[in-house]
Amino acid sequence: MKLKVPKSDQSKRLKLYRRYKKLSQDALGVIVKKKQVTIGRYERGELFIPEYVIKSLHDELGMSYTWFYEGTGPMDNEKVSSVSPAVDSATLETKILQLELRVKKLETFVQKLEKSNVNH
Repeated sequence: MKLKVPKSDQSKRLKLYRRYKKLSQDALGVIVKKKQVTIGRYERGELFIPEYVIKSLHDELGMSYTWFYEGTGPMDNEKVSSVSPAVDSATLETKILQLELRVKKLETFVQKLEKSNVNH
């Protein structure tokens, strides 16, 4: 029997923060070194979010611990003033993943158009 972890405020905040940063689940997974499916399970409250993932969000993206745990204050830690090389790398990987997904969607769309034009 699979036990379901109750959806917590942290699960909701993880999703909110990911969207605030305009990241896909894949892209966030690259940053915190987790698979997309795991990020989805965190966001749906199916898994507890490990402390090292929260720390990674703080260290790599500047997420505020206070906001994440208590829901108060700004989402981003205002003390983070410079961008670390890890963030730059993660940002580039995120952009690459987003572009690859767009290309796949466009390719599928073009194939559908070509098929519909052949049939008409």
